[in-house]
Amino acid sequence: MGLAPAMAEEAKVKYGSALVENGDRWRKVELQGVDGGPPRTVPLDRVNRLLHDRAVELVRMVLAKVNEAGFKRVPMGGIVFTGGCSNLHGLVEVALDYGRCPVRLGAPSATLGVPLELEDSKFATGVGLLLWGIRRRHAGAVAQDITVSPSVQQRLRSWMARLMFRGPAEARA
Repeated sequence: MGLAPAMAEEAKVKYGSALVENGDRWRKVELQGVDGGPPRTVPLDRVNRLLHDRAVELVRMVLAKVNEAGFKRVPMGGIVFTGGCSNLHGLVEVALDYGRCPVRLGAPSATLGVPLELEDSKFATGVGLLLWGIRRRHAGAVAQDITVSPSVQQRLRSWMARLMFRGPAEARA
């Protein structure tokens, strides 16, 4: 669509839906152009068609990984979406339609001592990894040979720094 990644993300979050029959056939949205160029008017159904196609692709990849793991079908717990994509409107419906299995959003729980601001499915992966690491460390079972790419390390450090020094409400950036 000729949008900078940040603008594409904004369009997805503000206006997007994985449901193409969302009554937005004639609605248009104005998005900032690439490199500060003039704004562009884009039909919302075009944005949603792209998001629908990516949602279907995501479900197919999940099903392929389930198959690769040796399962003949998705386990009874179904598909659990976490992370930023889980907030995409219509994702669960698309997954239910294409996956033909239970689907839900995973989110950190207050019962785990997670601040209210982090009880969002987009934080589930990060919070889950932190809790897993804490539990494994206390159990003395942290594997020394696990490697994490430098880019992932930097993203985790940045996220934790924002969380610790600015508070959870500002860590969302």
